[in-house]
Order: sequence, then structure tokens, then C-alpha cells
Amino acid sequence: WFDDIRKTYDVRFIVSGSEHLPTFLKVFGIDGKLDDLKKETLDLFDKEIAREYIFLILSGRKIVVRNEEIDLIMNLMGNPIPYFLQLFLDVLIVDCNTHQSIAREDIEN
Repeated sequence: WFDDIRKTYDVRFIVSGSEHLPTFLKVFGIDGKLDDLKKETLDLFDKEIAREYIFLILSGRKIVVRNEEIDLIMNLMGNPIPYFLQLFLDVLIVDCNTHQSIAREDIEN
């Protein structure tokens, strides 16, 4: 269905995944259907972009975050890989949704 929609309508998709995406597609029998897609890579965020991203994602959810918490997130993340940073923030958002702020304990857990 995915291939039919792409070729029938003027619709664009962004298909994302890790280096294991081709294996996943092969298991589900759709690996040959995407041979015409253009491969793009997403580089690491630089430290300042990662800090801004963390702040904007959390503040967009009305969650108060201080520089100390952003520093801790950055320290725990190591290299700011966008995909893993988003996963980390998603977990924090779910955990902090009730009290609308983030504490050191929330991040470390």
C-alpha cells in the first residue's frame, strides 16, 4: 500500500530508522519497494542546538526546566544523537506530566 500511495498521489514520506532499517524492511518483505528513496543522514546536534532543543521541547509541554537539569541531561546523553535525545525526552515528559517540572531525580531515574 505504501508504494502504491507514493506512486499514485503527490505525497512525500519521511521514513526514518537506524542502520537496521534495511533488515527490518527485508523481514516484512518491503525492502525492494523502497529502492528509489533518497538516503539522508542526520548528524549529531552540536551542544548548543541540543540545549535549545531540550529547552524548547520541554517548555512546549509546559514543563519547567532549569539550566542545571539541561546540563545533567546533556551529561547523561553524551553525544546528542537527535533520535535518542527525543526518546529520552519522551520518557521524561511522561514521568513529569503530573507535576510540570523536572527534578534531578526524574532525570536520573
